[in-house]
Amino acid sequence: MDFKALVRARYSCRKFEDRPIEQDKLDIIIDAGLAAPSAINSQPVHLWVIQDEKYREELKKCCKFTFNAPCIMVVGYDPEISWVRDYDDKDEGEADSVIFATCLLMQIADLGLGGTYVGDFDPAALKRILPMTKDYEVICMIPCGYPAGGPSIKHSDRKRREDRVTFV
Repeated sequence: MDFKALVRARYSCRKFEDRPIEQDKLDIIIDAGLAAPSAINSQPVHLWVIQDEKYREELKKCCKFTFNAPCIMVVGYDPEISWVRDYDDKDEGEADSVIFATCLLMQIADLGLGGTYVGDFDPAALKRILPMTKDYEVICMIPCGYPAGGPSIKHSDRKRREDRVTFV
Protein backbone atom coordinates (compact mmCIF):
# COMPACT_ATOMS: atom_id res chain seq x y z
CA MET A 1 0.00 0.00 0.00
CA ASP A 2 1.38 3.45 -0.77
CA PHE A 3 1.87 5.83 2.14
CA LYS A 4 -1.05 8.12 1.33
CA ALA A 5 -3.45 5.16 1.27
CA LEU A 6 -1.90 3.69 4.42
CA VAL A 7 -2.35 6.91 6.41
CA ARG A 8 -6.00 7.08 5.39
CA ALA A 9 -6.68 3.37 5.99
CA ARG A 10 -5.10 3.14 9.45
CA TYR A 11 -7.47 3.49 12.39
CA SER A 12 -7.39 2.91 16.14
CA CYS A 13 -8.37 -0.74 16.43
CA ARG A 14 -10.23 -1.54 19.65
CA LYS A 15 -11.37 -5.11 19.01
CA PHE A 16 -9.09 -8.02 18.28
CA GLU A 17 -9.30 -11.65 17.29
CA ASP A 18 -7.97 -14.11 19.83
CA ARG A 19 -4.95 -15.25 17.85
CA PRO A 20 -1.30 -14.35 18.21
CA ILE A 21 0.75 -12.30 15.79
CA GLU A 22 3.26 -14.49 13.96
CA GLN A 23 6.92 -13.95 14.91
CA ASP A 24 7.92 -12.91 11.38
CA LYS A 25 5.32 -10.12 11.48
CA LEU A 26 6.42 -9.07 14.96
CA ASP A 27 10.00 -8.86 13.69
CA ILE A 28 8.91 -6.57 10.83
CA ILE A 29 6.97 -4.35 13.25
CA ILE A 30 9.88 -4.17 15.70
CA ASP A 31 12.34 -3.35 12.90
CA ALA A 32 10.09 -0.44 11.83
CA GLY A 33 10.31 1.02 15.33
CA LEU A 34 14.04 0.48 15.53
CA ALA A 35 14.44 2.38 12.24
CA ALA A 36 12.71 5.46 13.72
CA PRO A 37 14.82 8.59 13.99
CA SER A 38 15.67 10.09 17.38
CA ALA A 39 17.14 13.39 18.53
CA ILE A 40 20.88 13.43 17.75
CA ASN A 41 20.52 9.68 17.08
CA SER A 42 20.55 9.02 20.83
CA GLN A 43 18.16 6.05 20.38
CA PRO A 44 16.79 6.19 23.95
CA VAL A 45 13.58 4.27 23.19
CA HIS A 46 12.97 0.78 24.53
CA LEU A 47 10.17 -1.59 23.55
CA TRP A 48 8.62 -4.32 25.67
CA VAL A 49 6.53 -6.84 23.70
CA ILE A 50 3.98 -8.41 26.04
CA GLN A 51 2.42 -11.60 24.73
CA ASP A 52 2.25 -13.68 27.91
CA GLU A 53 -1.39 -13.96 29.00
CA LYS A 54 -0.52 -13.50 32.69
CA TYR A 55 1.15 -10.15 32.03
CA ARG A 56 -1.60 -9.02 29.66
CA GLU A 57 -4.16 -9.73 32.38
CA GLU A 58 -2.05 -7.87 34.95
CA LEU A 59 -1.80 -4.85 32.65
CA LYS A 60 -5.58 -4.49 32.87
CA LYS A 61 -4.99 -3.34 36.47
CA CYS A 62 -3.18 -0.22 35.26
CA CYS A 63 -4.99 0.36 31.96
CA LYS A 64 -8.63 -0.17 31.03
CA PHE A 65 -7.83 0.09 27.32
CA THR A 66 -5.98 -3.13 26.51
CA PHE A 67 -8.97 -4.35 24.48
CA ASN A 68 -8.01 -8.00 25.15
CA ALA A 69 -5.33 -7.71 22.47
CA PRO A 70 -3.06 -10.73 22.05
CA CYS A 71 -0.03 -8.46 22.11
CA ILE A 72 0.62 -5.26 24.00
CA MET A 73 3.66 -3.21 23.10
CA VAL A 74 4.95 -0.87 25.78
CA VAL A 75 7.10 2.06 24.63
CA GLY A 76 9.35 4.07 26.91
CA TYR A 77 12.66 5.87 26.94
CA ASP A 78 15.78 6.02 29.06
CA PRO A 79 16.12 9.58 30.43
CA GLU A 80 19.82 8.95 31.05
CA ILE A 81 20.53 8.88 27.31
CA SER A 82 17.73 10.94 25.72
CA TRP A 83 18.73 14.30 24.30
CA VAL A 84 17.79 17.40 26.31
CA ARG A 85 17.40 20.75 24.56
CA ASP A 86 19.85 23.38 25.92
CA TYR A 87 17.50 26.36 25.75
CA ASP A 88 14.86 25.09 28.17
CA ASP A 89 15.94 21.59 29.30
CA LYS A 90 13.15 19.96 27.28
CA ASP A 91 13.76 16.20 27.26
CA GLU A 92 13.10 14.95 23.73
CA GLY A 93 12.76 11.33 24.85
CA GLU A 94 8.99 11.63 24.80
CA ALA A 95 9.00 12.88 21.20
CA ASP A 96 11.42 10.11 20.24
CA SER A 97 9.05 7.57 21.84
CA VAL A 98 6.02 8.92 19.99
CA ILE A 99 7.89 8.81 16.67
CA PHE A 100 8.91 5.22 17.45
CA ALA A 101 5.31 4.31 18.33
CA THR A 102 4.03 5.93 15.13
CA CYS A 103 6.42 3.81 13.07
CA LEU A 104 5.15 0.72 14.89
CA LEU A 105 1.51 1.66 14.28
CA MET A 106 2.03 2.37 10.59
CA GLN A 107 3.85 -0.94 10.11
CA ILE A 108 1.12 -2.76 12.04
CA ALA A 109 -1.47 -1.29 9.67
CA ASP A 110 0.63 -2.04 6.59
CA LEU A 111 0.67 -5.72 7.59
CA GLY A 112 -3.13 -5.79 7.81
CA LEU A 113 -3.09 -5.86 11.59
CA GLY A 114 -4.69 -3.43 14.00
CA GLY A 115 -3.35 -1.37 16.86
CA THR A 116 -4.05 1.72 18.88
CA TYR A 117 -1.96 4.23 20.82
CA VAL A 118 -2.93 4.23 24.51
CA GLY A 119 -1.60 6.93 26.79
CA ASP A 120 -4.20 6.47 29.53
CA PHE A 121 -2.54 4.20 32.09
CA ASP A 122 -1.19 4.36 35.64
CA PRO A 123 2.63 4.57 35.27
CA ALA A 124 3.34 3.57 38.88
CA ALA A 125 1.13 0.49 38.61
CA LEU A 126 2.69 -0.40 35.26
CA LYS A 127 6.16 -0.27 36.84
CA ARG A 128 4.99 -2.65 39.58
CA ILE A 129 3.61 -5.06 36.99
CA LEU A 130 6.64 -4.71 34.68
CA PRO A 131 9.57 -3.98 37.02
CA MET A 132 11.96 -4.07 34.07
CA THR A 133 10.57 -0.63 33.12
CA LYS A 134 11.60 1.02 36.42
CA ASP A 135 14.45 3.10 34.97
CA TYR A 136 12.42 4.27 31.97
CA GLU A 137 9.77 6.87 31.30
CA VAL A 138 6.93 4.82 29.83
CA ILE A 139 5.01 6.85 27.25
CA CYS A 140 2.41 4.55 25.75
CA MET A 141 1.00 1.11 25.31
CA ILE A 142 0.00 -0.29 21.92
CA PRO A 143 -2.51 -3.13 22.04
CA CYS A 144 -2.24 -4.91 18.69
CA GLY A 145 -3.31 -7.98 16.79
CA TYR A 146 -5.69 -9.12 14.09
CA PRO A 147 -8.71 -6.78 13.89
CA ALA A 148 -12.14 -8.20 14.71
CA GLY A 149 -14.36 -5.82 12.78
CA GLY A 150 -13.73 -2.29 11.60
CA PRO A 151 -13.33 1.06 13.34
CA SER A 152 -15.60 1.81 16.28
CA ILE A 153 -15.75 5.47 15.27
CA LYS A 154 -15.86 7.04 11.83
CA HIS A 155 -12.16 7.48 11.19
CA SER A 156 -12.75 9.59 8.08
CA ASP A 157 -14.43 12.38 10.08
CA ARG A 158 -11.84 15.16 10.05
CA LYS A 159 -11.94 18.83 10.90
CA ARG A 160 -11.58 21.18 7.97
CA ARG A 161 -8.06 21.76 6.74
CA GLU A 162 -8.56 25.52 7.12
CA ASP A 163 -9.24 25.02 10.84
CA ARG A 164 -6.01 23.10 11.41
CA VAL A 165 -3.43 24.56 9.06
CA THR A 166 -2.09 28.12 8.87
CA PHE A 167 0.26 29.33 6.16
CA VAL A 168 2.37 32.31 7.18
